Amino acid sequence: MSESIQKLNYWLEKTYGRSFDRPTYRLVRAGDCTEKRLVEYEGRVDGAYVCSKKELETTKKYDYLNDDLYVLETLVETSSSERPLSFEPLWVFYNTDTGVPQYPIRKALEYLVYAHQNRRTRVRTKAELESAREDEEEAYRKEVLDFLNGSISMTSAHLSAGSGIVVPRNYEKLIVLPGE
Repeated sequence: MSESIQKLNYWLEKTYGRSFDRPTYRLVRAGDCTEKRLVEYEGRVDGAYVCSKKELETTKKYDYLNDDLYVLETLVETSSSERPLSFEPLWVFYNTDTGVPQYPIRKALEYLVYAHQNRRTRVRTKAELESAREDEEEAYRKEVLDFLNGSISMTSAHLSAGSGIVVPRNYEKLIVLPGE
């Protein structure tokens, strides 16, 4: 059974602490979040400017998300002197293939916070990992081929037949004489 959002938020706070008397990370529902934005209105009559008015307006913070999605937020410093700290989205929990909301679990939160705190070393994608592995295998194969005089098949044929001794072409580099 899944932990409640309140329990997960309690765990986030106890595990990752508070900054400026606010939790460093928190889980929220997208539909429950509002923020105040400074909006400027201009009054015009027949296209002619009459006046302007600035007003602080309360709006939905995540108006681009479905209300039932959960968002992992992190506390960040802003350049605003009026609002020096702000909770900003770090991850939205939903299935990217189906668009179905996903309920957050502790293991996912641990991974996301770890990745966020260690973001200088970016987590590679599956395709990048496979490409790196292929590159490593190719480099190893090239090194072995170079060592075995460029032909694995000829080397293995000679060794299996017992017909000769194979000497790598870089044999001289491998000999270490005393005093050198």
